[in-house]
Amino acid sequence: KARCSTNRIGTIIQAIHTILTCENEG
Repeated sequence: KARCSTNRIGTIIQAIHTILTCENEG
């Protein structure tokens, strides 16, 4: 379960990071 949670958190962080990067570029 811990791995699953880490995976979900990692995916969310990646999505947020991508959005932040896009906003910074734009």
